Amino acid sequence: MKRRSITWLIGSWAAYWAALFAVKLGPAVLAVWRASRSTNPNDSSAGVTFANWILSLVVTEHGTTTWSGSVHMGALAAWIAVVPLAIWAAWLVSDKADVAARESV
Repeated sequence: MKRRSITWLIGSWAAYWAALFAVKLGPAVLAVWRASRSTNPNDSSAGVTFANWILSLVVTEHGTTTWSGSVHMGALAAWIAVVPLAIWAAWLVSDKADVAARESV
């Protein structure tokens, strides 16, 4: 089996974070962009609050909430760190298994 490189590891992290951004933050970024491009600047707003370890974002356009979402900081930390750590652990175990396989031949 071919030995994995550090490029693969970093690339997989980048792909994961890009997918996470697109799925979780993509709609919010689009809503904020639309609100910031409103024809009347006083009709639209975006607000971020942080209370009780919960981060919330509410976007309104012309008095109507177009997007709202919240996340607990523990869940956010898990999204950012747990999957990349699991990828790193799998990469590390795979690399050690490759070394063991080459030595046994």
